[in-house]
Amino acid sequence: MINSIADRLPPYKVFLSVMTAWDNTARRKRTAHAFLNSDPDFYEFWLRGVIEKTKQMYSGDERLVFINAWNEWAEGAHLEPDRKYGHSYLVATRNALYGSHSWKTIINLLRHLPIEDSRQLQEYLDELDSRIDAQNRSFAAMDKLLKEKTAKVLHISRCQQDTELLWQLDSPRPETHVAFNSICIEGWVISKKSPPVAVEVIYNDRVIQQISVDLHRPDVNEIYPLPGAEYSGFSAKVQLIGLAPKMELLLQVVLQDKSHVLIEVVHLQPGYDAVQDLNIAPEEQGFLNYSQPDVCKTMINAIEKFPAESLNRQCQLLDELAKRIEVKEQAHQAMLALLKQQSIHDFYQQA
Repeated sequence: MINSIADRLPPYKVFLSVMTAWDNTARRKRTAHAFLNSDPDFYEFWLRGVIEKTKQMYSGDERLVFINAWNEWAEGAHLEPDRKYGHSYLVATRNALYGSHSWKTIINLLRHLPIEDSRQLQEYLDELDSRIDAQNRSFAAMDKLLKEKTAKVLHISRCQQDTELLWQLDSPRPETHVAFNSICIEGWVISKKSPPVAVEVIYNDRVIQQISVDLHRPDVNEIYPLPGAEYSGFSAKVQLIGLAPKMELLLQVVLQDKSHVLIEVVHLQPGYDAVQDLNIAPEEQGFLNYSQPDVCKTMINAIEKFPAESLNRQCQLLDELAKRIEVKEQAHQAMLALLKQQSIHDFYQQA
């Protein structure tokens, strides 16, 4: 792919082509040829590169690019959706054709495409700058939303070992994030002396919600065949609106004989720290600072000013820039996945 894009066109007329992948082992057996490392991202880069070269060389009806293939299934060369990549090759084709390709494609074009003049270089750098701006705006919006609307479950303290009482808290779990205005509390509890009736959620010595112990849990009954174990489950979304930013929720079981047993303490902390909660490596933590956009713009300006013969320095800057964008994108995807979790799904929909 790199050779196809980097090589200058011959003096005669040639129409360029790309392929999605190629492996004809199924047809040719021991005389087969297979091309390695094909994926939709590389294909998008390749297709966009030959489109750019074709636009430079030809006009009108001669602006042709060929793709191998629509449905060469026996050779693994197909644009049609498959189980591995879904519609990704079709999406990559659209992106390359309409100029909505990824920042990775732009950086690879800057690395390998023969760029004829400063105007063309400026166009690619402007495209890259716009992609970085869009990424930073999205990152900042999600970061703000997570800081305002989520809390982290720091840890959960088991209050006692009671041989007469058995229980398990399925949700929440330690080191997870929950919506700050509500939290899903669920699990099961059984007792050898008196059947559990409810689980009370206590904050600041006040019961804020009572959850009935009445859900069907045959799995618990199978392991602990005690009276009432089949309906030992509890589950509810507990509203936390108006509570203090840092809190401890106490969970106690109410038994049929009117006694109460404290079982768990859930320790919550508000907000979200992208660096800490995403386990960003120390040497990469600075990439998530809000000064990051200015650093990237400075590097883009430096690439523009370097003369064409300083390709090594340009490539060094592009490598560093790609690393910064990559870290931000990984954090961006992790934040997006967090927002999509069921516990804070409502906030994701509003965003």
